[in-house]
Amino acid sequence: MINQLSKLENETFGEYIKKIRLLRGYSQRKLATLSSLSNGTIYRIEKGEIYPESYIVINLAEALKLDKDTLLVEAGYINK
Repeated sequence: MINQLSKLENETFGEYIKKIRLLRGYSQRKLATLSSLSNGTIYRIEKGEIYPESYIVINLAEALKLDKDTLLVEAGYINK
């Protein structure tokens, strides 16, 4: 069985963030508030319009209750 919190191979980083956000039951606005980011930034990350800097990935990890190192790996900032 595949862990729902795992990033799929064919999933973009934005799609992955959206999936976790929905699994947590968060709206984009709620995630923006929890991560100290703007609603527009969340939208643009999920749509793949921007790729977040590492500090944003860490904010997202904390807001989504994910391990920050794991999310940094998924975002390509550190190697596995």
